[in-house]
Amino acid sequence: MSSTQGSSRESSWAIRVMSGSPEKTRELGGLLSGFVVPGTFVALFGSLGTGKTEFVRGFADSLGLSGVKSPSFTFANIYEKNGLRLYHFDLYRAEDLVDIEEIGAIDALARGDGFVFMEWADKAIWLPPERIDAAFTHAREHERAIELLCYLEWFDGDGFLDGLKEKAFRYEIY
Repeated sequence: MSSTQGSSRESSWAIRVMSGSPEKTRELGGLLSGFVVPGTFVALFGSLGTGKTEFVRGFADSLGLSGVKSPSFTFANIYEKNGLRLYHFDLYRAEDLVDIEEIGAIDALARGDGFVFMEWADKAIWLPPERIDAAFTHAREHERAIELLCYLEWFDGDGFLDGLKEKAFRYEIY
């Protein structure tokens, strides 16, 4: 399945960002945290070792949430600080397509008290239409391409681009 799974409309914003290290991938996740609100769903796609968990870790670190680990063996980890939560789901070990309502992702989204990240989102039967997709691929040795597709009408894409420039990321808009 593609990173556009569950969305029949065009993304309102699309960009490919290059990351040359796990630190830069975490920095990108941290940058995103400044442009989303609790209740945002982020679907993560990509093979092993492409930086999905590093991205989530950077997002969490920017919110003061620490200890982020891949929830591959538990399907979900929840991190909380001062009433703000990060719900981190991982469908890697799922043998069949997963109903995300059964694992609590829809409840987490409906609470609106945090951010919902789902690794291996291509294994979900359905994804919320209003979300951000982040597709991670190996570009070159030690370099990752991260394609961000935004299906949130309220997202400040221009502000995000300014943040990328400020942090010296290489990127391509399409």
